[in-house]
Amino acid sequence: MARVGWQRVKPILVQALGYAFLVLGVLGMFLPILQGFLFLFIGLIILARHAPWAERLLDRIRRQHPKFDELIGKAERKSHLWRIKAENKFKLWWQRTRATLALWRERAAELWGRLIRSVRSPRPATAPPGRPEDRSDRREPGRGSC
Repeated sequence: MARVGWQRVKPILVQALGYAFLVLGVLGMFLPILQGFLFLFIGLIILARHAPWAERLLDRIRRQHPKFDELIGKAERKSHLWRIKAENKFKLWWQRTRATLALWRERAAELWGRLIRSVRSPRPATAPPGRPEDRSDRREPGRGSC
């Protein structure tokens, strides 16, 4: 089975997250529970790294609204720090998970080896169950060979 590297999966996950925030933003425009603009901006900031259209739209908003330029810059800096922290936590979690899986694999291999050895080992010769007179090779009188 081919292994897919983190470098190929990461952009897909980031884009999925960005589009999820955009969907939440659009829903928030119509539902009073969600803050639509907030989710739209978060989605655009996430997608700006991977989608040229999102970067162009974010730049246009910055040019037209200088107040938002400050807020967007602040949000980008904060998201950068959060991303670094999240990546470090994920790497640490992944290292621990790999170590745990390796230990489990070793233990499973050890137990499997024990099981195989116990099945393959010669068993001591024991008498079959039953009374000794039932196992006699004498034929009863009047019975044929078949």
